[in-house]
Amino acid sequence: MVGAGAAGSWVTGRILLVLAIFASLPFWIEPVGLYQYLGGEVMIWIIYALGFNLLLGLTGLPSFGHGAFFGIGAYAFGLLQLHLLESLWLGLLAAIVAAAIAGAAVGCFLAHRRGIYFALMSIAFSQIFWVTSVKWHSVTGGEDGLPTAVGRPRYRRLRDRRDPDPDPLGRERPRC
Repeated sequence: MVGAGAAGSWVTGRILLVLAIFASLPFWIEPVGLYQYLGGEVMIWIIYALGFNLLLGLTGLPSFGHGAFFGIGAYAFGLLQLHLLESLWLGLLAAIVAAAIAGAAVGCFLAHRRGIYFALMSIAFSQIFWVTSVKWHSVTGGEDGLPTAVGRPRYRRLRDRRDPDPDPLGRERPRC
């Protein structure tokens, strides 16, 4: 039975409060001076922490390669956006599928390992993924990362509605 307050339930009042805060985030985050992407990034890290807690908290297996699957999903998302099409939902789906396939492949080797053997093999696979991402320049861009068409952000102050052409560096212009 799923419900707040039920014995053994994983849905608690705190979880419902956090979900309500993140569901209402688009309505209040910009007026308080924060960026919308911040809420999405916080949710991504919450999911990452939940996955790590599932592995370490319930099974007691310390995974030192947990970030590799995060990186594989990020590269899958970025490569799909860069080379195929710009779609948030298909990018997220591609990230999930790529990380799941990599996890299944690594899981074939780690499934029956425990203790120090699990930890060392998770480090080994993490290093394999890291070296692949750094050395495979034609796909990942190596240490420079994926190329983007966006370029560097321009630094400027917030636009004042009374000033139709603000200076991009936020400097005061002489008024005539």
